Amino acid sequence: MTCDVAWGYDRQRSVIEEYMMRKKLISLLLNTLVLVSLGTAVSGCSTIEGAGKDLEKAGEAIRDAARNANS
Repeated sequence: MTCDVAWGYDRQRSVIEEYMMRKKLISLLLNTLVLVSLGTAVSGCSTIEGAGKDLEKAGEAIRDAARNANS
């Protein structure tokens, strides 16, 4: 009978350890996903800022060309 009790305890401990490992793995994956998303968002902001500057320069060039054509 003591063998059955010990086996049941070991099985229960094994299930708990497996649950904790899964919980840690999911937490790690979610944290990684958040960090990658934040990194992408930050780099996207500077890309959009750069695109805005390029559009502004293109608009200035068109404006200058139109002024020169009217002169």
